[in-house]
Amino acid sequence: MGLPRGSVLLEEYTDEWPRSFVEERDRIRAALGQIILAIEHVGSTAIPGLCAKPVVDIAVGVADFEIGRQCIWPLTQLGYEYKGDAVIAGRHFFAKGPTENRTHYVHVEPLNGVLWHNHILFRDYLRSHSEVALLYGRLKRTLAEQNKNDRDTYAAGKNPFIENVIAQASAIYELDEKGHTRLRQ
Repeated sequence: MGLPRGSVLLEEYTDEWPRSFVEERDRIRAALGQIILAIEHVGSTAIPGLCAKPVVDIAVGVADFEIGRQCIWPLTQLGYEYKGDAVIAGRHFFAKGPTENRTHYVHVEPLNGVLWHNHILFRDYLRSHSEVALLYGRLKRTLAEQNKNDRDTYAAGKNPFIENVIAQASAIYELDEKGHTRLRQ
């Protein structure tokens, strides 16, 4: 597991990814304690059967952005590098592993904020719509082939698809007070 910074390499889904999430979730929960309101496995490694960059994304829900600052020191003690917002306002972003082999990304963001909603809605929609996940996997493979050493262009190429899925998911799901999806009433 792991990926050099800036490169794009997709691997087929493996049960190692959810196992790695559970191990890391438990470490993060022990380090952050009551600061955490929720912690979820997000991104492509959280969707069974979907190809992904072999880096586990973890969303940590906190009460608000300022409280998220309290996560910086404990996460650095677990081996994470704090990257500020990494050009996505409203989050604290962390990377684990040396730059030549990143293994985990942590997104500390307000529970039920826009970023949290997007992470959870996208993940849960793809988990329950395998045909859409299959299309997403095809798009990712095409973009990865075209942009092996340009992660920014790879990511930008996925954005219209992701935005469309989030819009579709928003029409049928809402999030409850704990940040979990439920069908709209």
